[in-house]
Amino acid sequence: LSYINNEDLKKSFDKRKNQILDYVKLGISAEKDGRIGDALKNYYWGYLLSYTYPDTIHLKFNDVISYEPLIALSDRINQVIQNISIKSDTVYQDGDVVVAELIFKYENQPINGLVFSYYSGIGMDYGQVWEGKAVLPIYDEPTISERSLALMIEYYSESEMGENSELAHLHKIYFERVNSNSIETLLKFPWLKKNKPIEKPSERITIPQDSIKTPILEKKPKVEYPSYMKVLSRLTDVEDFLRIIAQYEELGQIQFGKKENLTELGDRYVAIFDEAKVWGIYKFENDIYTEITSGQIIDNISIEFKGKRQIWIKDINQNE
Repeated sequence: LSYINNEDLKKSFDKRKNQILDYVKLGISAEKDGRIGDALKNYYWGYLLSYTYPDTIHLKFNDVISYEPLIALSDRINQVIQNISIKSDTVYQDGDVVVAELIFKYENQPINGLVFSYYSGIGMDYGQVWEGKAVLPIYDEPTISERSLALMIEYYSESEMGENSELAHLHKIYFERVNSNSIETLLKFPWLKKNKPIEKPSERITIPQDSIKTPILEKKPKVEYPSYMKVLSRLTDVEDFLRIIAQYEELGQIQFGKKENLTELGDRYVAIFDEAKVWGIYKFENDIYTEITSGQIIDNISIEFKGKRQIWIKDINQNE
């Protein structure tokens, strides 16, 4: 047997109570500042230490008073996670990778310092939120126009427990007792028809024979075009096309407009469309127009598509 003085035992419990309250105070302060990762970490660490404290603690969250720290802190962690707002700001293609830009807010202010995991298409990957933004690569090609993405919020900060062996030990025992840390956001892929797979170019681009007034000269070898052209070439709906081309201009990848308003330096393309659909996109080089999906060449696009509209596109990522 061993003995401990009652006064020493009381001091030990008071120290533990103060440790828990300190974590709660740090969590509340971080939550007010939008540092949601720090808020969740401190709430969780206080939650773990509450398993070693045998008495009640007065806690107050949003004017709700509780004397059960385990229940109060578990509920607070879940409430904070569910109050995180996630919006898919921009989704675009970069080569074979789909890139999703997400906006994170908590009570209408940008979030800082939040870590989460998600399924990237080839396995679990991690993302980090700074100044309210996170950029996620997704490696499996979408086949429908929108789908949900589950994000697992990393609230426990296991790697930051460091040399605090007590926290690390309590975490191994109790971490599964906090409720679900999963929240979902909706990703939209505007270059796809709603709930339909991507159409093959051969099924998409058709040129009526009676509209051809100049001969098709030849087919050129396959050329690798920029990733944004691969996206735009899949679009037949005019509204979708105009929306996505504006998106790429906002991303700083292209300029578009009338031919005379674009400099002659750098690669230039022209998209042909009317009210019904987008007819095709042609690269303009050496006074020759080459359709970027079929490789077919024409020498006078104005005659070929008389009465149809044109939008000229310039790649501004190139060094001029």
